[in-house]
Amino acid sequence: MRLLANHPLPRRLLAGLALAAGLTGLLTPAASAATAEPTPGADGWIRPAHLSPNTPAVDVYLYSFSNPYARLVLHHVAYGTVSSYMKVAAGEYTVAMHEAGASPGSPPVLSTTVQVVAGGAYTVAAMGPPNGVRLRVAHGLRFTDGGRRKIRLPE
Repeated sequence: MRLLANHPLPRRLLAGLALAAGLTGLLTPAASAATAEPTPGADGWIRPAHLSPNTPAVDVYLYSFSNPYARLVLHHVAYGTVSSYMKVAAGEYTVAMHEAGASPGSPPVLSTTVQVVAGGAYTVAAMGPPNGVRLRVAHGLRFTDGGRRKIRLPE
């Protein structure tokens, strides 16, 4: 029995099974309590994310170019937070991140514009080290016939 335990075949087999199990977990979509997954249609989808470690929490505002009032406000968005997708009308938006608790009229610490197209889904993520945080838009979440999604970050 001891000789079999030291044989490379059982170890390779176990390592292969462990790798397969791990990949299956990564490739299987996570179930969500709320159905906030984007679906094709006339509207688009957007969600903010804070993916910059060792940086303070932010308040996130979403402004439509056609409506100057904030449509969405998320308070105290901390590192690691990715919100659910939110349905918005197709059009151009500004995503502004302010220091948590700061006045909405204060200058944002980060902001960017996003052109939301019908059926498109976008993640606007604060990314980078504390001295170089910037907003990146993961656009191009496209719906294929099989219902699969792909994310491409701009280069």
